Amino acid sequence: MGDGKRERRKRKSGSSFGLAAAVFFCLLLTVAGFVGLRLRGGVQVRAPREGEYLSDREVVFFRQDDKRWEKDRLGASEYTMGSSGCLVSCIASALSMESGEDVTPATLNMKLSAENIYDGEGNLQWEPLAGLGEYQVAVYGSVSSDQIDACLSAGHFPIVRVRMYALGDIHYVLIVGAEDGTYLCMDPLRDEIRRLSGYGNRIYAVRCVYPMEEGTEEHEEGDGSSNTGDGAFVEDGGASSGGLLPKTDLNRNGIPEELRVMETEEDGKRLEIWEAGAMIFEEEGYYVHGGRTALFLCRLDGGDYLLRYHPTMYQGFGDYSYMLFTMEGGEETPVEWEAISFDINFGSPIHGEFEPEAIAAFMEKINNLLSHSVPLLDTEEELLNTFEKEGKLQDTLWWLDREETGFHRDPSKSLSENLQDFQAAMREEKE
Repeated sequence: MGDGKRERRKRKSGSSFGLAAAVFFCLLLTVAGFVGLRLRGGVQVRAPREGEYLSDREVVFFRQDDKRWEKDRLGASEYTMGSSGCLVSCIASALSMESGEDVTPATLNMKLSAENIYDGEGNLQWEPLAGLGEYQVAVYGSVSSDQIDACLSAGHFPIVRVRMYALGDIHYVLIVGAEDGTYLCMDPLRDEIRRLSGYGNRIYAVRCVYPMEEGTEEHEEGDGSSNTGDGAFVEDGGASSGGLLPKTDLNRNGIPEELRVMETEEDGKRLEIWEAGAMIFEEEGYYVHGGRTALFLCRLDGGDYLLRYHPTMYQGFGDYSYMLFTMEGGEETPVEWEAISFDINFGSPIHGEFEPEAIAAFMEKINNLLSHSVPLLDTEEELLNTFEKEGKLQDTLWWLDREETGFHRDPSKSLSENLQDFQAAMREEKE
């Protein structure tokens, strides 16, 4: 009788341990998922140790929650300087240091509000800001220490988006220098210089705003950049370039349209197309599976088109498609579209189709369109990585270069030939 009770206690104890382990494992997965979502889209950067960027100017500290302006609203939105004024405070600090004038967050916010530079949610709109003709505005499409170093070397102060405490809320800080391999920041919620390492050395966007110089020409030679003449600074560099977007006529009515790209509160991006004060098109993209998209402005024979590209790869199944369209008649009007599906799960008893020549033909078409395009909205992370690797808008099929496959493409061969070699190698491995 006693042995039976002890046995039941052992089983109960073992069951409790198993339950506790399962709960702990679920919590661990939840935490890992949360951290992954928080870090998505960020890039870790380090200042070069061989050089220092230390400005002769005294750092101008502005706090967004200063009692003098913390209750001031951002435009017509419900958001205030105290709650959401970090970006404006960074710009005010940079302008004050470069111009030598006292540009406070209050005076700058008042000006931006009067000029309708904010949208309805209090987000600063970069193209209207540059359109004021008073500031040079750099909006970078990619994130790296190269852009930060270039700004600092030119005597400017880059603004970077970070997460508070590395995993917290989105926040903007102003980089004012670098030393000992780390960047130094003016944080609108602090009274002292902070190191970027306090935010995990991880940044999510780079901006640079500085006063327009008198007599600025439409093209500044020797710095790899161009100026549109209205305060818009556009960094050259293909897929990695940001900059302000060109005017378009996607609906073919002769009225210029304005393209706006902005971040959403859910860690995504949104493209809006405006004409004569009315929004005629919008699309959002997110970095989670199912929300990813890539949208480009494609110019062919002098005409404007939108190119939507979905290179979806999920669990070894590829579904690639694109559509080239205009906005004639006020709606998406397809001009060209194509799709292809394939399966790289070689060795599976239910393996689907994999046709190297058909895949290569599809890629030739989309890459030809991409060669006439500029990126507008891209949350396809593998595609972004490929563009950065290639240095241009060209999709070379990232999954061909996965280390775990053991396959190495031959750069002297065509894409079709490499796909055939990949197919043969995967079949041989699975046999």
